[in-house]
Amino acid sequence: MFDNSGLAGKLAQAHALLADVAVLICSDTSGPAAYEGLVEAIPASGQLDLVLCLLAERVDRTGAFAADNAVSMAAWTRGQAHSSHQWASVRVLNGRALVDALPLTLAAWQVGELTLEHAPRTSGARSHTGVHQQLCCAVALPGSR
Repeated sequence: MFDNSGLAGKLAQAHALLADVAVLICSDTSGPAAYEGLVEAIPASGQLDLVLCLLAERVDRTGAFAADNAVSMAAWTRGQAHSSHQWASVRVLNGRALVDALPLTLAAWQVGELTLEHAPRTSGARSHTGVHQQLCCAVALPGSR
C-alpha cells in the first residue's frame, strides 16, 4: 500500500501506537499514570493538529483531493474525518496561512509553543504580519523580535 519508512508509513505507526495506548487506559489506570500520560498526550495532540494542517495544505494545493471526486479540500477532509465542515475548514485554512504568511508561527508550533487554539486567530487576519509578530513575541522565540 505505502512505504513504511515514508510519511504515510510513519503516520500509520503513530496511529497503531496511539491505539495501543488507548487500550491501556481503563478504570484501573492510576491517577499518577494518567497524569503522566496526559502531560505527554497534550503536546502530541498539538503536533498532530499541525500535521493535519500541513498535509491538508499540500493535498489542497496539489489538487489530490479531486481523485476522490471531492469538490473542495474542505469537503474531502470532512468526508475522510467524518467531521463538520468547520472542523475541516479550520485545518485547511490554517495550513494555507502557515505556509503562505506565517513562517515564525509555523516554527513556534513545530516546537510546541503554539497550538491550533492560537492558529484560527491568525488564519482570518487581514494582516498576518501584526498577529504573527504578536504570537512570536508572546512565546519569546529566539530571533523573533
